[in-house]
Amino acid sequence: MSTNLLPSGICKDLDGLVHKFWWESNPKAWGYLALEAWKDIYKPKVLGGMGFRRFKDMNLALIARAGNWLTRVLHVPSALLWVEPATLFCIYYYFFHGYEDEIKNNINDPSYSLELPGLPLKLTGRDLPSLMEDTKSENNWVQINMFREQFEVLDKETKTPRVLVNSCVALEPEAFVSIGDNQVKLFGIGPLIQSSFSGEKDHEDQSKTSFRGDLYQIDSNDNYIEWMSLKPERSVIYVSFGSFYVLPKPQIEEIAGGLNIIIKIFFLVFGVG
Repeated sequence: MSTNLLPSGICKDLDGLVHKFWWESNPKAWGYLALEAWKDIYKPKVLGGMGFRRFKDMNLALIARAGNWLTRVLHVPSALLWVEPATLFCIYYYFFHGYEDEIKNNINDPSYSLELPGLPLKLTGRDLPSLMEDTKSENNWVQINMFREQFEVLDKETKTPRVLVNSCVALEPEAFVSIGDNQVKLFGIGPLIQSSFSGEKDHEDQSKTSFRGDLYQIDSNDNYIEWMSLKPERSVIYVSFGSFYVLPKPQIEEIAGGLNIIIKIFFLVFGVG
C-alpha cells in the first residue's frame, strides 16, 4: 500500500456514489465495460474473490491505485508500506526482476536451491511464497498480479523509490541492503505493533496493556481458550495451515484422525471453504 494522506470525506462520497453501481453492475448489459458484481468482490480471496468486506475498503483501494499515479505526476513525496519482512520483499523483487521463469520452473524440485543477490541463505522451493508455485491458478493469479503491479509502480518512480518495512535492520541486515539503495531504499520502521497502553494506572488492566487482532470474527460460543487453559503446560501441539489455504473436509478428517493417534492433544487451525 502507498502512504498517501487523503480526506475521509472522499471515501464517504464514494460510498454513496458507487454502492448501487457495484451492487447492480451487469457486464452483459454494459458490454464493453469490465464490471464486477459486488457478490464476487466481497468473496474471500481463497474463493476467487477480492476479500473486501465494506464498500469503504474497496473505495480506499481504488483511491490508492490512483494515488500512485497522482503522486508521481504531481511530484508528491510518497512511500510504499511493506507490512512483511524485508527478506520477503527482496524475494518478490527478484521474482519480478529476472528470476520469475527460473523459480516457476524449479520451485517443485526438492533438490532446487536458489541464491538471490545479497541474501545470506540458499532458498529451497519450500522457502518461497506458495503464490509463486502456480501463478496461473485463479486465486494465485489475482494475488501475484497485485504484487506485480505494485513493483511496476516502484519501477516507474523517477527518483529512488522508498519502502517502509515492518522490520528492523538488526534483524535482517543483509536484506535491507540486498537490492541496493540506487534501486530501492528500504527503511526499517518495525515492528508495527499497536499498543493501547497509555499510563501507569493501566498496568492493572491487562486489556489496556496489550493488543489483540483477529483475522476472523470470533464466535462468543467458542471455548477453545478455556479448553487450552485446562491442559498441562506445553502439552498442546498447535497445527495451522495459515489463513489462505482451504482444506477439503475429507482431508481435514484424515489429518485430525492421524494427529489423534499420534499426539492425542492438539489444536488444529484451518480455513473454511
